[in-house]
Amino acid sequence: MKTKYLLSQTFLLITLMSFAQMPTTGLVLSYPFNGNANNEVSNTNNGVVSFASLTDDRSGKTNSAYLFHGYSGEGITCGDDPIGDNESMTISVSIYPTTTIFNGINNSVNQYIMSSGGQSNSLGYYLLWNNGKIKIGRKTLSMACDTLISSYPLNQWSHIVFTYDNLYGNYSVYVNNKLTVSSPTKNTTSSSRTSKSLIIGAPNTSSLYENNFIGKIDDIKIYNRVLTPEEIYTLFKGDATAVTSIYSTNQINVFPNPTTDRVTIDCGSDFNSLNGGNIRISNSLGQTVYLNNIKTESTTISLKQFGLKGMYFIQILDSNKNIIASKKVCLQ
Repeated sequence: MKTKYLLSQTFLLITLMSFAQMPTTGLVLSYPFNGNANNEVSNTNNGVVSFASLTDDRSGKTNSAYLFHGYSGEGITCGDDPIGDNESMTISVSIYPTTTIFNGINNSVNQYIMSSGGQSNSLGYYLLWNNGKIKIGRKTLSMACDTLISSYPLNQWSHIVFTYDNLYGNYSVYVNNKLTVSSPTKNTTSSSRTSKSLIIGAPNTSSLYENNFIGKIDDIKIYNRVLTPEEIYTLFKGDATAVTSIYSTNQINVFPNPTTDRVTIDCGSDFNSLNGGNIRISNSLGQTVYLNNIKTESTTISLKQFGLKGMYFIQILDSNKNIIASKKVCLQ
């Protein structure tokens, strides 16, 4: 007889309190901007600040974020980008754009949040803000991606996470913990590095220096791996013990757990309210191995087909890509 494991509110709260720790594995750069632009991972890649000034962060703490004014030559130079040209990665950053007016004109100029390249035929990556839209791009030796996401308001903090899986050829974007984009990458011809310099608040290409960011930037973290959805949630909350209702107001049944192959996901009475929703499964490396529409009340999936034994993360997403339920399942 199959034993069902009910994801009750109490179980979810206990699970998240126990496992929601700020991710550090694979962390190569961390800029919390606590009074300076130092990299808190190591003594390398400390930021050199030009014109940007310390300001309040998203929690209202003074001298804990940087304000950028769009000046020519403004930015924080962080040395050579430590992410390899063919490496998976995750970027986490909070932004607070303050204007759409650039050089006295209300237009659609790309304002660079950060950049190590990625434009034209250059290796690297970039994050832009453009009149309410967020643009993200990454180019490696064999694959590339770029995406445009809208729309996000002025004078408000937004948390952005970009994951790039160079092994499996896909990328995802989360904005305020909402999975906004999940898509395969494109094949590309071999590229070269114009510059390995990582710059915050400006492009790393001198010809684009007029495209500097205007607003606040805070709490940048860069990893050399793909984070799991649970880790991304922890970064969004900014508190290792934080729990919100999106993980505690819904119930699903997942069985058996642990399993040697198949697992059944039973949405029960929630099925009728999940029209347009998805089931998303990621492995312990943070790679999305399954993403499909919820078509029936009960769905059975073989975890064994994904190759790796260990922990898998099953999520139920509503039609707006909000995570409404989450479960850890062990494949033995």
